[in-house]
Amino acid sequence: MVGRRHLATVGPWLTSFVDCSADGPGSLIGLAPGRTGGCVRAWLGEQTKAFRSAVELVVIDPSAPYASGIRTALPEARIAVDKWHLVALANQPVQPGLIEPLSDRELDVLRLLGTDLNGPDIARELTVSLSTVRTHTNRIYAKLGVNNRRAAVRQAQQLDLIPRTRDR
Repeated sequence: MVGRRHLATVGPWLTSFVDCSADGPGSLIGLAPGRTGGCVRAWLGEQTKAFRSAVELVVIDPSAPYASGIRTALPEARIAVDKWHLVALANQPVQPGLIEPLSDRELDVLRLLGTDLNGPDIARELTVSLSTVRTHTNRIYAKLGVNNRRAAVRQAQQLDLIPRTRDR
């Protein structure tokens, strides 16, 4: 390997590893299935120690959870966000007041949290497991900065994420 290397990770279902260094820009050097820190860690773990130590900079898609895998496998590398993804993110509609928007499925769960349904009933309504409902609920709480169902519903209504209920 000649010189220091810079990598980019891109792609919605496959993680592509592209050489972004000045002497080899744009060369595809690997593919890994998935969009997780684990798939990045696994692919980098298959590379030689010399390869890993030559990586100085990793450019990532900010919406993918790659950073944890990169930090683990390449603790000395710097992480940057590529401009193309920043422009794409800037053009996406945002949910006001949220650092990280709620997914469509989280919004489904949130709407049902505002009803009299309990966890198992919500799971049945959405045809998912109770564990999945709990995972979505915990993510909703974290994204809204709350720690219970009523607070989540109230915060979501204030942010106009779900309709306000009428007082009876």
